[in-house]
Amino acid sequence: MTGDRAAAAPLLVVFVALIVLAMAGISSDLWRLLHARRTLAGAVDAAATAATAALDEAAYRETGVVRLDPALAEAYACDVLVASLDVGGCPGDDAAVVTGGDTVTVAAARSVELVIVGRIGLDARGGRFEIAASATAVLARGGDP
Repeated sequence: MTGDRAAAAPLLVVFVALIVLAMAGISSDLWRLLHARRTLAGAVDAAATAATAALDEAAYRETGVVRLDPALAEAYACDVLVASLDVGGCPGDDAAVVTGGDTVTVAAARSVELVIVGRIGLDARGGRFEIAASATAVLARGGDP
């Protein structure tokens, strides 16, 4: 009986090692996905905040009203997105900027490849996941509470 156990021990060690390696790879992929999501959310938030600095100076000089310049707000947001994420185009398929009144909404999407999940076939999409984030910033006025 001890001969059978001795023969099975190396197989058990190999089996356990393979399971541990697979779990480590999947864990690494999941952390990669979480990191990409946090990076995307941070860049979108920064772009929305930067866009609120795009004040319409001509309107302020003429009327004293503080408001956003929609074209300039879009340019500011796109500058941040391109610098942070290297998006294909802004606005474009990967990023959008919408201004309305005193608000700016920025949205972006990325595709993340999960190497281990795609290689071992755990996902029907081949290991590619789409992540998206959006942020809305509101222009603050000096006397607002």
